[in-house]
Amino acid sequence: PMSMKAARARTESMAQRLAKKPISEGFELWDKGFYLGAMRLFIFKAESAPPYQLAPCLDAVANLLVEMDEIEDAAENFEFARGKYDIVQQPDLAMLMEVSGLECNSGSKLALAKLNEYIQAKDQKELESADAKVKTAFARLFYAKAAMTVRADGSFEEAKGAVENAIALGWERVHIGYFLLGKIKAALKDDEGATAAYKQALHHCPQYLAPYLELIRVLRESCLLYTSPSPRDS
Repeated sequence: PMSMKAARARTESMAQRLAKKPISEGFELWDKGFYLGAMRLFIFKAESAPPYQLAPCLDAVANLLVEMDEIEDAAENFEFARGKYDIVQQPDLAMLMEVSGLECNSGSKLALAKLNEYIQAKDQKELESADAKVKTAFARLFYAKAAMTVRADGSFEEAKGAVENAIALGWERVHIGYFLLGKIKAALKDDEGATAAYKQALHHCPQYLAPYLELIRVLRESCLLYTSPSPRDS
């Protein structure tokens, strides 16, 4: 029986093995900086996933492609993901995919205008009492608004408010919200606030690589500041 089991394990394809893994493993690889490994898992997972899992897989693939600067392919996958979110009746995430694809094709300013229009049409009191699914979707919409605002015109104060709204609503990847908050605070010359935000990102996701790199940079700059020779030493 053991040898038969081993034979089955050898004949099972990599695609089949990856398709059986939980989608969370793809996000773990992504957070650790293994983009291609994460991409492979999401793609193989998508090949056999039901619609409610297919949409997040395509969503993740599209966002990974953006990070890898494959913008044309990202736009195509955002459109695929939009259609799947429509099928599973998640209109807020469908809108997120639509504006993300629009940013790929037409730039941040047009995408941000459409996103702001959508967010502003939502009654804030209704959002406060909404179910977890809606709050999670709007957290992602506010996160996207913050990121697009930075890319569109560098309005860091406005972006800071948007990402703080995202964090307050909360979602399963809130650590990336804290990381963006750290980057925004660093741009606003609030190094102490940036450091605190990076530490919060690591509190929520200890394996998240990006905040470690930023904390190393902050520490290095602090060391250079305190070890730089004084004009009086020359």
